[in-house]
Amino acid sequence: MKNNQDEDKRDELISGLSIRRAWIERVLTVFSLLVIAYTIPEVQHEIAKGKDPMTTANAIFTNVSVFMTVAFGCLVIVTHGIDQIMFRYIAYKEKLDRVRAEGKAEGKVEGKTEGKVEGKVEGKTEVYQEVAAWNARRMEAEARGEKFTEPPPSPPQAPSE
Repeated sequence: MKNNQDEDKRDELISGLSIRRAWIERVLTVFSLLVIAYTIPEVQHEIAKGKDPMTTANAIFTNVSVFMTVAFGCLVIVTHGIDQIMFRYIAYKEKLDRVRAEGKAEGKVEGKTEGKVEGKVEGKTEVYQEVAAWNARRMEAEARGEKFTEPPPSPPQAPSE
């Protein structure tokens, strides 16, 4: 029970961000790596311009903050996209399982019906063959002029269900 509660906690959404707890560590790691990867060349680029330190710091801060906003927004969009894909996959799988179960149930009913019909046809065929064989023996005996004492085949008994 506790394990299930832990999974529910990890699956909760973080308010305001709508990111699943399971994603937050990954998102923050990728976000940090992106900011670092952008900031290093940005600092080098602004310093290489040779402007005064305050203008350079202001430009670095402005450009990095804009990048951070865009990077974080992109990561939120990606995680929502992955969640949507997962939700749709789960819904599709549930629908597919339901359709398969319905198909199995329908197949069982059809199979039973077909089995009963085939059984009746086979039973009638067997009875017909027995009667035809008996009749052939009777006609042969009459043709030879012999008395035929064999009783006709008994009718089939209804199966008990």
